[in-house]
Amino acid sequence: MSEQATCRKCNLTFVPSFTFDFYPDGEDPNVGLCETCMLNEALGRPKTPNNGPVPLPAGYEETVCKRGQRNLTCSFIGATGSGFHCLKGTAFEPEINRRRAEGSIGARGDNCSGPPDFTVRTQPAG
Repeated sequence: MSEQATCRKCNLTFVPSFTFDFYPDGEDPNVGLCETCMLNEALGRPKTPNNGPVPLPAGYEETVCKRGQRNLTCSFIGATGSGFHCLKGTAFEPEINRRRAEGSIGARGDNCSGPPDFTVRTQPAG
């Protein structure tokens, strides 16, 4: 699918891609959900206008989030078709925190305060 799609739930219009897909949910293949709304629905979490992923400041994925550095990598870094985003304050944060607590997530860092200021932590959180 290379045409634009519009999510029936949040009205986001986008071109579906490998990193951000469209999920038809009925007989009409043009009616469905964006990946965020589909996951929120599957996980039982409502999407609100203010809880979407926030784009990271330039270079943060390497210097602050420590992408690819295993235990040092921030648990809250996410990748979308438009780059790296912070998932703190989103509907995904409770699930990420649950996985951090049980140790089932490889990226265990909590490297900054998250949006809107992205204040870098000098000591590990929690």
